[in-house]
Formats: sequence, structure tokens, C-alpha cells
Amino acid sequence: MAKDVKVNIEYLSKYKKASANGATTVFVYGISGSESAIEAYKKSCEDAGFPAKVDDESGKLMYFSTRYHNAKNQLTISGFSGKTFVEDNTSDIMNSVLEQQTNADVRTALAGEIAKNLLANALGGGTSSSAPAQAEATVESTVEASEEEAEM
Repeated sequence: MAKDVKVNIEYLSKYKKASANGATTVFVYGISGSESAIEAYKKSCEDAGFPAKVDDESGKLMYFSTRYHNAKNQLTISGFSGKTFVEDNTSDIMNSVLEQQTNADVRTALAGEIAKNLLANALGGGTSSSAPAQAEATVESTVEASEEEAEM
């Protein structure tokens, strides 16, 4: 199976499933994509011993996850196994890297922009392809001014 095969997922619903730890929320996504990508997804499910299921209302193949992956996202073939479809978690990784590399004020400004994008995604508005036009952050100087400079 080619490693560049991708299918689109779109949130359909969620339900509670009993588990050893109580109830687990399962998110249900509809699958769309090229005919060859859909066939690859079906084969991946069958190889894993779980035949692909079809949503009665939309007629789309379904993908189930215990993690929410936005209103729209993609699944891609795992680089590790080359057989299993996994969620595209690029935005999660980018957010983590930004958090590690920036100061608190910049993180706060970026978090606001990320929240706007996530909200737009959750409401089905799609992702923003452009970076925020500006971000504001308070920066305090660590250099002490001399008495003459302070009086200016």
C-alpha cells in the first residue's frame, strides 16, 4: 500500500461505550476520498479484522476514534506499519512545539488564534490557511535604566 494514501474524515456523531474504566466517548467520522484511497481504507480495516462499516444516513464508510479530531481532518497510512490508517495530528505537534519554544505572552496570543481556528473547524468553517496578521504580547525589559535615562 502506498504511504501517501490519504482519506478525508468528517465528524458525524459520538456515543458512549461501556469500558473497564466506565463510559468512554467514541467519535464517529465519515470517510471520503478517491476510489483507490477508499479501497485502501477498506482493505486496512479487513486486514485488522474489523470490516469497514457504512453509516446508514450518509452512506459513507465510518471511522471510529476515542479522540476528537476536529470537524474535518485526514487519515493517512502509518509510516511505521505502512498498512494502518492514522489521524493527521500535525496541528497537535505544531501547537506543542510552539508551546515549548515561546514565552508565556506569545503563547497566550497564539492560543487565541489557535482557538479561533479550532472553533471555525468545529463549526465546519474549515481551517485558516494564513497565519494571524498580528499577535500582541507584553514584553518587559530586563535592562535597568540609569537615573539620567529614567528622567528622559
